[in-house]
Amino acid sequence: VANGTELDNVRYDSSNTFGAGTKWEDDYIGGLDKNYIQVYNVDLGSYNNWAPFDGFVGIYDGNSYEIANLTIDRSGEGSIGLFGWSWRAIFNNITLIDVDIEGDNVVGSLIGDTYDSKIFNTYVSGNVTGNGEFIGGLAGYADTDSWAPPEHKTQIENVFVNVDVVGDESVAGIVGYGLEIDVVKAHFDGTIVGQGNMVGGIIGHSIWNHVSESSVAGSVQGFDWVGGVIGYNSTFSSITNTYTTSNVTGNSGVGGILGSGWGQDISKTYATGNITGEENVGGLVGETYSNSKIENSYATGVVEGSENVGGLVGYIWDDSEIINAYAIGNVIGNSSVGGLVGSAEDTVAINSYWNTETTEQGSSDIGDAKDTSQMQDIATYSTWDIAPQNDVTQDEYGWNDNYIWGIGTANDGYPFLRLE
Repeated sequence: VANGTELDNVRYDSSNTFGAGTKWEDDYIGGLDKNYIQVYNVDLGSYNNWAPFDGFVGIYDGNSYEIANLTIDRSGEGSIGLFGWSWRAIFNNITLIDVDIEGDNVVGSLIGDTYDSKIFNTYVSGNVTGNGEFIGGLAGYADTDSWAPPEHKTQIENVFVNVDVVGDESVAGIVGYGLEIDVVKAHFDGTIVGQGNMVGGIIGHSIWNHVSESSVAGSVQGFDWVGGVIGYNSTFSSITNTYTTSNVTGNSGVGGILGSGWGQDISKTYATGNITGEENVGGLVGETYSNSKIENSYATGVVEGSENVGGLVGYIWDDSEIINAYAIGNVIGNSSVGGLVGSAEDTVAINSYWNTETTEQGSSDIGDAKDTSQMQDIATYSTWDIAPQNDVTQDEYGWNDNYIWGIGTANDGYPFLRLE
């Protein structure tokens, strides 16, 4: 693919106008089942209202060339993006610059909805807007069919999305709705605004997904179930080796990593942004239940709400546990307010602490209180998997061992995660 005309001709199996100016010129016909490689930068500025490709089942390799000025204005239509929908497709090395996309439901920059597909090594900048649900900065809806073999599991890996995203429900920086997908090394930096529920920095509504080695910066705003990484997890998912610096705002179930969910495993995560809501508001997790586990994680931002407000977790219940975690951000609320946890039922906190001075909270439903000097003392963390040096910085020490934590001058003297 050498220019905008050739990119548009991908949809036509009768076209053989590909590779203009190269040795491949006129050698190949098009079609949505073919494999493509981009050979020059492509400017779509002359296409005022791009028509998405529907039913792509091939491979598109952007070859690290740009596709610039993609504009779509289809506010009454669904499955909107450069590609409308795909099945068992592979997208690799794609760079989308200054997209301006508007649709109804199932809207993304690269693709509206995708099944059993792979998205690798992709960069996006611009704006994505949807009037309904399943709106994502990269993809609106990503799914792995229940009968798909393992090699066709939907994967998103090594993507950088610098997009402002607006939608109603199931809105996120990467994927609006994800079902049984793996998201690895996904990085978002922008503004996310959801008018409704299930709004997240990486995934809005999550079911059986795994997020790892990812990050979110900017801001995330929604109504209920709003999280810096995942807004709402309705069935077992995991988040690991992931952090956010984003400010998160909502009403109920608002957290720096997870807004609301059940049965998830959250490990080696941290959140530094300010978290604001009304009820079930936490620096890391707003609300979680049903055998959920939070381990080796921390939160440092200001947490403000009304009821069930905690420096780490707002409300946690039903055979859940917190292990090796801490909170140090100021916590502000009216009822059921705690330095570590606002409200807890049938939950244990093991070797988990909050700073009574910086949180300005003397109590927590579970967890152990410490002052600043104790929180910055390696002796407090004798049961943690922490590097033995007490004066090491994150840059100087290196990760040539298996320790999860370090402590020293980095992170204002508090323990820091040595993320993989």
